Amino acid sequence: MTVSDNASPVGGDRFSLDEGANVSKPIWHARWHLLRSSPAEVAADHFANNGSVRNRVRFATMSLRRSGARIVGLGTVLCASGIVTLAMSAGCRGTSPQESKVDRAALGGDLVARVGAVPLNLAGIASAMTDSDLSRDEALAKLLDTHVVGYWAMRGGLEGSRRNTVQRSLLARAILAQVENQTRVPTTASEVELNEETQLRWFELDRPVAFRLAHFVVKTEKANESQARDLAQRIALAVKGITEAKQFVEKARSIPSGGLSVVAEQLTPVTADGRTFQTDPTGKPVSDAGKFDQDFARAAFRLERQGDQSQLIRTRFGFHVLLLVERVDGYTMPIEQRTSLLLPDIMRRRGLKQVDRILAERRGAVNVVVDRAALEWTSRIQVAQ
Repeated sequence: MTVSDNASPVGGDRFSLDEGANVSKPIWHARWHLLRSSPAEVAADHFANNGSVRNRVRFATMSLRRSGARIVGLGTVLCASGIVTLAMSAGCRGTSPQESKVDRAALGGDLVARVGAVPLNLAGIASAMTDSDLSRDEALAKLLDTHVVGYWAMRGGLEGSRRNTVQRSLLARAILAQVENQTRVPTTASEVELNEETQLRWFELDRPVAFRLAHFVVKTEKANESQARDLAQRIALAVKGITEAKQFVEKARSIPSGGLSVVAEQLTPVTADGRTFQTDPTGKPVSDAGKFDQDFARAAFRLERQGDQSQLIRTRFGFHVLLLVERVDGYTMPIEQRTSLLLPDIMRRRGLKQVDRILAERRGAVNVVVDRAALEWTSRIQVAQ
């Protein structure tokens, strides 16, 4: 297969794509989203070539973009090779309305062009226009470019081992596209799905009352129990009556620890069941921050007013005194608003679960063997940060 443009010499040679060309370096990248990639685009993504042919591809593409040779020029050059059929005005056989209608009828339905046996329809062009903010002509031209290179890659421009890689990629992408379609049915969220997603974002969507605290703890992990208690009592006496968080922490830190481990700090808001969350500078909850010790949370919720201090309490970490800094009101988003907000995430999670099921089934049916040497070699791979 050869595509030529006599008006575009590169190094004195006409541009040509020859099926037997040697390949070494990647020069093409798939343009569209993973699930929208066409077979030819995946082939093009794996296509490789040397520097000389890379320049020829670039110059040839530029030549097809000259004034008066955008879609018409592309169609003329590619149709002459018998690869591409266009079903638009200025198609392969000319520009008359009768001929354009014949082309469109020959291709059938909403097909706009065909590269080899691969059809391009209006939906594909619309998708390309949406993804890349291209005009109709630009979208068609880019799709044709990619499909032509893919056509060549799958018919000799790409060595056999890489064609096998392309085919596996195509099948995997087809499965992903199928999964994507399946996740959209049903189009609404079930009560179970809504509850699962709400639990993941509880701090934002369904948050109970929380207390913001300051505290100190004398740790007992590597300390004598009685010594730790005595130090905690001395610190408790020193901070007694302090109602401001910063002053409480500074005072607790000022007491000599005698070699014991003491931590004094302000904490993220904690709920009665021990859940806690991070807030931004404005106080808006932004992420889950884990869980506090349950004994700690229960002691916190025995405090009644801002500035109250707890008695000395014992948790698995050591001896504490807590200071209530602020009461943070709870919030529950209305169910209608929550459903609308969470539906895209629910759809995405459906897809992930489906992919996990497919992988689990296939792993059980396919024997996968990884050589120990492979693990050793892969451990040496360094990824640039």
